[in-house]
This record gives sequence, C-alpha cells and structure tokens, in this order.
Amino acid sequence: MNKDFLFRLIETPSPSGAELAIQKVVMEEMKPYVDTFITHHSYNLISVIHPEDAFKVLLCGHIDEIGLMITDIQDNGLIHVTNTGNSVGYMYVGQHVQVLTKKGIIHGVFANTDVVKEHFKISDLLLDIGTYTKDESSKLVQVGDYVVHSFTHQELQNNTLSARALDDRLGAFIILEAIKQAKDAKVGLYAATTVGEETTTRGATFATNIVKPTIGIIVDVTHTTDHDGKAPSKGLIRLGGGPAITIGSIISPVLLELVEESSKRQGIQLQYEVSSERTYTDSDKVHFLQNGIPVLLISIPLRYMHSSVEVCNYQDVLDIIALISDLLIHLDPNQNFDPFKK
Repeated sequence: MNKDFLFRLIETPSPSGAELAIQKVVMEEMKPYVDTFITHHSYNLISVIHPEDAFKVLLCGHIDEIGLMITDIQDNGLIHVTNTGNSVGYMYVGQHVQVLTKKGIIHGVFANTDVVKEHFKISDLLLDIGTYTKDESSKLVQVGDYVVHSFTHQELQNNTLSARALDDRLGAFIILEAIKQAKDAKVGLYAATTVGEETTTRGATFATNIVKPTIGIIVDVTHTTDHDGKAPSKGLIRLGGGPAITIGSIISPVLLELVEESSKRQGIQLQYEVSSERTYTDSDKVHFLQNGIPVLLISIPLRYMHSSVEVCNYQDVLDIIALISDLLIHLDPNQNFDPFKK
C-alpha cells in the first residue's frame, strides 16, 4: 500500500470550499501516471488516462472533509463558528483544532468544560486561540476562516488506521490507486477527486457535465454496524469484512453483476447494504445528470464517521483497489447497460 501518499492526503486539510492545497498533492502524485488533468475553477480535479476512448468511466472519490467556519469574534477574543457539512458539536469539545488562515495555520482548542447539554450544538462551541481581546484575535483570524481537527492519523491494532477525514480521503486514494493499476484498460479512465460532497455535491455535478461519462463508479465510506449493538437498518457491515456494495434503485444491475464477477476473479469477499432511495453520496448526483448515468457505489466500512478518530481496515482499502482495477481492465467497450436491449 502506498501509505506515504495516503498520509499526505490525510495530513492536508481540505474542508468544503478549501480543497486547492490537497488537489495539488494529487497532481504531484498522479503526474507520472496520467495522460492529462482536467481542472476547474471550483477546485475540482480529474486525472485522466486514455482520453481518446469513447467509452468513459467516471470514478468519483470526494476530496473534501467536514469542518467549521468562523462567524464572529467576541470582545473577549473567543470565537463563534458554524458548520461546513454535517459536523456534530460534541465531537469538537475538548479537541485541538487548526484554523486555516491566509497567513497560515493558527492553533486553537474547543473546551466548553462548563457546558453540559443533552443536545450540544455547533452554536454552543467557543474557539479559544489563546487571545484576550477581539482586536488581538482579529489580527490572527477572520470571519470565513475554516477550522478542522488537528489530529491526523494513528495506526491501531489488527491492520487498522484511525484518522481525521478518512471520509472520504480513502475514496479519493482508492480511485487514484485503481487507475494506476488499470492503465491498460480499453476504456477512458477519469478519476475525479470531487469537491464539496459534504455540502453541495458540486464537484460530482461539474465532473459529470464535463466528462459526459458512459458509467460512473463512486467510492465513499459507510457506517459499520459491528461496534454499537444496534440492529442494522441497511445491512450488516463489518470492519475488515470487505468492500460494501450498495444495492438500490439508482444502482445499475449490470454494473452490480460486473463487480460481483470481479470479486470472484479476485477472491474478494463482498458485503452488501441496501439503499432504497438516495445514497447521500456523489452517486445521487452522477446518476441523475445527462440522460441518467449507470452507477455503482462501493463503500469502505468505517467506524465513528465525521469524528477526528474515524477507523478503517487497510485490507478493505486494498480489496476495493483490486476490485475496481480488475473491473476496469475487464470492461468491454461494447458493453450494453440498457436491459431492454440485452
């Protein structure tokens, strides 16, 4: 596994709306492997192999992460924030954070030790950067600056990794590593490290409209159900249990068959989760654009999503890379995805 690249992705902050720095990390890594890049004013980036082929596969793994944004500075120097994406207030209490300013990173903490509420909200948070007045804080940070957790990554037992923003650095990492391995595929490969999935899904929108793909393969994370004792509402998903394949109304049955064939060729165990309506991933946007794009959603089992200590299993990541690269290599450019014409 290319841990050096994965860790560089994890260590680079990229809240929704501030993804340029991490896209430059992607470009540096992928330059030796791709034929070209497609860039966009939104910070969207697409790494392309075989742009001359008519059959185009759009792979999406979103590069943005949840975070916070400064809204106000109090007279005493403490700072109010709002969320960017589905951030949860209590996840930040007692946490070290970094503020992304135009002049560089400023460190801070969320303490709020005197506030105990059943439903702790983002608006209850007060960011302390060690200042005493509004004037002092205003010289360091400003309204609109982004805030993310300081914790980056730590390897745990049994081949597991804990980190901030594995949702969805893992997906971005997987699609990029997969196209490296599938460079001899007979189709066009468009790996979009999409922006804004946590807030607007704008990256998937722009990528689909630009590429006009034949099919879409989306890689994101999904909640494991093996650690909280709750009855699984969408299927039993176990950490280390293999790729989680979504079955649902927007998922192409042909792509579902193809990924199952790849799993047999590779000897990879699959897990399944059901999604009868929306998936709340880039899949939803890709599927409904153009005249309807056949999509496949593959998810990485993840514990503690949208926290600073998300946990994944390395083998799940490797299995999804192998699964996708095999599927891409075996894709027939003449494959028909319309069941009425089969």
